[in-house]
Amino acid sequence: MRKTKRKWMLTGLLLVGSLLPAGTAGAAGELTVYAAQPFIAVTPGESVTHNVELINETDAVQKATLSVIGLPDGWTYELTSGGKNAREIAVKPDASSTATLDIDVPLQVERGVYRFTLSAGNGNTLPLAIEVTEQGIYETELTTEQPNIEGHADASFTYSASLRNRTAENQMYALRAETPGAGWEVSFTVSGERVSSVDVEAGATETVSVKVTPPQQVEAGTYTIPIVAETSSTSATLELQTAIIGRYDIELTTPSGLLSTDVTAGGDKKLELLVKNTGSVELTDVDLSSSTPIDWTVEFEPAKIDAIPPGESRTVVATLNASDAALAGDYALSIKASAPEASSDAQFRVSVKTSVVWGWFGILIIVVVLGGLGYLFRTYGRR
Repeated sequence: MRKTKRKWMLTGLLLVGSLLPAGTAGAAGELTVYAAQPFIAVTPGESVTHNVELINETDAVQKATLSVIGLPDGWTYELTSGGKNAREIAVKPDASSTATLDIDVPLQVERGVYRFTLSAGNGNTLPLAIEVTEQGIYETELTTEQPNIEGHADASFTYSASLRNRTAENQMYALRAETPGAGWEVSFTVSGERVSSVDVEAGATETVSVKVTPPQQVEAGTYTIPIVAETSSTSATLELQTAIIGRYDIELTTPSGLLSTDVTAGGDKKLELLVKNTGSVELTDVDLSSSTPIDWTVEFEPAKIDAIPPGESRTVVATLNASDAALAGDYALSIKASAPEASSDAQFRVSVKTSVVWGWFGILIIVVVLGGLGYLFRTYGRR
């Protein structure tokens, strides 16, 4: 009778066991939970990813309920497997399964090491740690690697700034600049588009290009231009420096401003030229040159000017010699003053007159002809 009862009990247990699903056949502590990087260092606001492997070295299917224990308040996490949220994972005998633990570190956090545990149920745990390497802040950062640029007055200066939103919310930043005076122009460009504001997601960074154009008559010197990115709740300021080293400019003209003259064919004519330094930097090694009609020549005295301070001028005498074969009419003469940094051209209109000698020579021929005719009439009379 006792053997019959034991037989029926054993049969009942086997029947119940055959009806349980495969994943519930796990035993406590029979899974190994593994992570290649259990300790990760980050800065506030970053996201951390732990790739976790669950290894089943038994001959039965193991089922694990996943959870994170001991994570600080304000920290959030997500457990996924195969791209989907995972709270339980079943592992085949002598096999392994993977899961991903994503943790968002808040922006407002103290510097230090934070330890917590990934639990896979039944006493299967994995100690993990995250080191926050710097003190967390809750503000906006506007920075650049090159805050000062040097150039000439007629140049434009372009800076690359990084606008980092270190708040927990998306921000729409208005961009503005404080120029050092009238005539200065500052523009902002994001992704190739000129903008006056920029939208930056929480924890993200946007690159802003800042173009500074000084006025034409700006004096040499260093100018500070504050750049501001602001919202109703946060703002950041970046000071840019533009160093103007001067403007090169030269003008070639005459004392009267008249750019026309006349000359006799084959004759000479002196032209008084005025070379002005209209820039803000001294000009050196100023050369004079000309472009003339064929067989014409121009000589300069002096042919080269060593230096002209800004705002001053130098006088040069150009001696023009027209070709003997030049016909009467108007001719174009180009004279150029050039320094290594700037140059100026002056276009002269030259009227050529025939020589008086040729006039007298013509009159002499006429007189000779008339005299010859008179001699013939007197000698032979009319026949």
